[in-house]
Amino acid sequence: MSKRLCSYVRNGYYLSENKPVRADTLLYFKTIIQPYCHTGYLLTRRENLTCQMDGQFSRRNSECRSVTCSSFGELENGILHYSDVSYKYVDRYTYYSVGVKVRASCDSGFQLLHGSKEQTCLENGTWDGVKPVCSKIRCNDTSILSVRFEQSSSVFSFLERGTASYNSSIFYLVNGNLSFICLANGSLSWEVQPPELGDDAALSRSNSCITTVVTDGNYYESVSPYEFVE
Repeated sequence: MSKRLCSYVRNGYYLSENKPVRADTLLYFKTIIQPYCHTGYLLTRRENLTCQMDGQFSRRNSECRSVTCSSFGELENGILHYSDVSYKYVDRYTYYSVGVKVRASCDSGFQLLHGSKEQTCLENGTWDGVKPVCSKIRCNDTSILSVRFEQSSSVFSFLERGTASYNSSIFYLVNGNLSFICLANGSLSWEVQPPELGDDAALSRSNSCITTVVTDGNYYESVSPYEFVE
């Protein structure tokens, strides 16, 4: 029984009876082989092939096509770094080969709250994570409101503005501005001159004087709301 050399699959290999078939191997007529692909390639179809008398397979050769992962497209409020190349805007029709890594970084004032920071293109043509999403940073540091000001029940996000409030029955605004803004570092900051609050009780004390009154031979102290002027 003669042997025939059948064509070989590119970027792949054949197995016959669970043994690899080399590219230069002469196959017996009616030998059945199974096609497989090298890492990074996928078969267009997986069918057993039979070597015929004319040196051709019984069916058209299987093809091993390069595995690629599709682009994530543009990352809003961030940048996607593919391997070692950084793109601000990525062509959504670009494809990446197996092993390529993509790392997400968010713009100032934003943070990765959802999705994966780094992903790798797998052999099945998918990424091994979840598409990243950059969201606004929230200002949890409200220390500027810790003295004399009332804590806000609202949670402010990056670049959001607010107005500080205080108990007007106790304090009064001496100077400055009550407007604040949420910064990229997650803290609230006064927009212009920090406000200064005065204490009504302290003001009353500073504008009062104590006088001594003698009545019936006894001494009594009284508080006057006015300063004594000679």
